[in-house]
Amino acid sequence: MPSASMAGGHTPPHSYEEKMIRLSSIGVCFILIVAATSGCGDKIDPLSAPPGGGNGGGDDGPTYVQDIRSILDQNCLPCHSTSKAGSQRNGAPPTINFDTYELAVANIERANARIQAGTMPPTSGLEPENRTTVLDWLAAGIPRGEP
Repeated sequence: MPSASMAGGHTPPHSYEEKMIRLSSIGVCFILIVAATSGCGDKIDPLSAPPGGGNGGGDDGPTYVQDIRSILDQNCLPCHSTSKAGSQRNGAPPTINFDTYELAVANIERANARIQAGTMPPTSGLEPENRTTVLDWLAAGIPRGEP
């Protein structure tokens, strides 16, 4: 006879792994909701900004040239570089690289969920101020900036 907790077709997780997966999923959802709503106010809606966002700079928020490139160089390129192969990549997928502005634009949204969750880079996560800079860059439309 089914227990009361199984009423309505819901089966509670039984294994530790299932419970951890559910908790992890809830945590990621929470982080994504916070990240999505933190762009409110006077910031540009990243969904309405054109890809690449123009030249950026000034009070428009961070740009790749002025702010993001150094964050990526220090924290991502040790593993996510086209010059790395095999074990040099420390498990990083071979198609996820940040060597150039174009590669950063192609990969930043996928990486951002892990950056904001504090699991990338895997050794210690990105510093909170750098996480905010990445979020602000995305909200500004991923501008390249002036060299």
